[in-house]
Amino acid sequence: MRVIALEKGGAGSVDRRLPLVAMPVIKPQNISTFSSEDSNHPARNLLSSDTYRKWKCATGGEKQAVVVFELRTPVQIRSVDIGNEGSAFVEVLVARSSAADDYKVLLMASSFMTPSDSKTWRNTNRVRMFGPDKLSKGVVEQKWDRVKIVCTQPYNKKEQYGLSFLTLHSPPDDSSGTGDEEKTTPKTTPTKPKLGAFSLKEEPKALPTGSLFYKKEGSSSQGSGVSAAAQARSATAAALQNSPSPSPAPIREKRRREGHGRREEEGEKDGKKKPAGEQNKTKALSARDSRGPMVICHNYHVCTNFKDQISVLASIG
Repeated sequence: MRVIALEKGGAGSVDRRLPLVAMPVIKPQNISTFSSEDSNHPARNLLSSDTYRKWKCATGGEKQAVVVFELRTPVQIRSVDIGNEGSAFVEVLVARSSAADDYKVLLMASSFMTPSDSKTWRNTNRVRMFGPDKLSKGVVEQKWDRVKIVCTQPYNKKEQYGLSFLTLHSPPDDSSGTGDEEKTTPKTTPTKPKLGAFSLKEEPKALPTGSLFYKKEGSSSQGSGVSAAAQARSATAAALQNSPSPSPAPIREKRRREGHGRREEEGEKDGKKKPAGEQNKTKALSARDSRGPMVICHNYHVCTNFKDQISVLASIG
């Protein structure tokens, strides 16, 4: 449900706040009679949806201008939209074809122009929309196939007056009497509210604060998946963090032993005989595990304790 803002005066203005509900439009079949008409603005113009095609009485100063519409079938009239054309008051009456002269008041004479506007001929195209709360309660609930419009202009005797358009609406669940519905349009398609020949635009729904950012974050988090390689790297990093790190001393000793072994292999391949000092170093390294911690001398000979160090130095000297 939507509300139209209040605007007083001016062509095509709405004089009050009125909720607009999409209701089927009742299209009159023809015009049975009228009091008078201008040659340039005949009464049959009201059968068209074009707002620029107006109906005016023949001469200015007529007591009243009357036009009677015939509907295709009896139908319940739920609301009435009227576009004025210089009339000070407009009244709507309804009847049935079986008793065409027994008219009931559907909408009492409603003001469309003030006396000052009528005398100065301003605000002649005012638009008013009357819902079920403004129509006669005993009449709006019944079905009718005759609609009579009575226009009067007692404040200006010089200007011609009449109507710009007339739009009748039936209840949302009643499609009888509606003639402007397209056959190709499915029944489930909602009808847009209309103001005369103009379709009213629906107001956008208000977005909650931060909803756009929430949707963006949610879509990005769903779209970005973690690859198998990334999962493997994460698991490896976690395992390295949890595993105890080896002390640096055994690593250095292992590397030193590997270096000595490679040098011995290279010497054997070349057929060279190792000096006595190198042989003593190899013996000292082989005896390291059984004799405990090793001691490195100033001339890089390896000994396990002080006595072995003296024997190694004596053999070298």
